[in-house]
Amino acid sequence: KCNSAAQPLESFRVSRLLSSSALVVSERACAADEHEFEGLADFAAAARLAEVYLGVANKSRAEREAIAGERAARFATRFAPEALLRRAGVDALLHDLIASTSSKT
Repeated sequence: KCNSAAQPLESFRVSRLLSSSALVVSERACAADEHEFEGLADFAAAARLAEVYLGVANKSRAEREAIAGERAARFATRFAPEALLRRAGVDALLHDLIASTSSKT
């Protein structure tokens, strides 16, 4: 949930782009979303989007491909199903459920 005037990030679209090894330049989003995608996308105020885009576009093709590959790998690790479930607390919930079931028998 975003508690600021910034808009939430369109995570579904950004996720598809990152998993395809695309470089993402986005307008600023709420702090929670920017934190989740830190190091995976470049965020900038609307007035600076062109400048940030040009900074990425002016890199050599090899540099862009290397950055995109690194970001795609980090995205795959950070948003793997196991990682998402762990961050959501599902592993702890299951552990507690198993423990409470075991203590009743």
